[in-house]
Amino acid sequence: MKRSIITWGIFDGMHKGHQLLIRKVVEWSKKAGGVPMVLTFYEHPDKVLLDKQPPTLTSLEHRFSLLRDNGIKEIIALPFASGLRNLSPEAFVRDILLNWMQAYGLIVTSNLRFGKDKQGNLVLLKELCGKYHINLKTIPPIYYKNKIISSTRIRQAISKGNLREAKAMLGREITLMGTVVQGSGRGRKLGIPTANLDLHHEIAPPNGVYTSRARINGHYLKALTNIGTRPTFDKSKRVIVEVHIIEQKSWKNLYGKTMELELIKKIRGEKKFLNAAELLKQIEKDKKACFKPRI
Repeated sequence: MKRSIITWGIFDGMHKGHQLLIRKVVEWSKKAGGVPMVLTFYEHPDKVLLDKQPPTLTSLEHRFSLLRDNGIKEIIALPFASGLRNLSPEAFVRDILLNWMQAYGLIVTSNLRFGKDKQGNLVLLKELCGKYHINLKTIPPIYYKNKIISSTRIRQAISKGNLREAKAMLGREITLMGTVVQGSGRGRKLGIPTANLDLHHEIAPPNGVYTSRARINGHYLKALTNIGTRPTFDKSKRVIVEVHIIEQKSWKNLYGKTMELELIKKIRGEKKFLNAAELLKQIEKDKKACFKPRI
């Protein structure tokens, strides 16, 4: 019988609070000779409970990637449908965590709520873990500027363009994940090929040009990213994420691939140029303005 060390939650953004929680799960697993596991959900509970889908920092696929990067070996994603949402706190611990996931140990934050109508809290969880002989450890929430770090706070910071604050709460660079899709091909004709990124339902910062790094198949590549409506050429006002890989030798066969994009620094806002020549001049300036990321 395997020893599962488990935590659960949405982990939207994998911010500093999440990272601490996951780090403790991994550390305990190594000491106990167990398996670090995470239980998460396909959809945000608010979509089911409030019929309201909040914008997400990270898609499910992106969360999986970040969790694995932080040492989690097994991830279980469940639909937060009627069956799960209506489980009592005891049924959740007994049926899901113990009988199904074979919980040896649980690590949670001290302010957790769980079970039907969020009836469960830390006091009840301690009672249930004692009843079912599950080891329990807790960690306190992490604060930034005297307030608990939360995905909601980070989403608000990114939406307002407060990237420094968002990064401080994330404990890492702001990242987007998407699939490289076919664009108009205009960039290639101009000598600045770009990858159009179809985001996996993730919130993006305000329009502008950003120093960035593109992660493809585990490799990091220097890049310049434009988020915006391409006002010089396009009148549709549809927001597009375009990634120009600075290392041209790396520009091959990207269509259909998943790209994780680190946004390091905003260089300037979006601007409409008189013609393509003026745009190209500005792009060269943008490249020079980029500090060199750690590659």
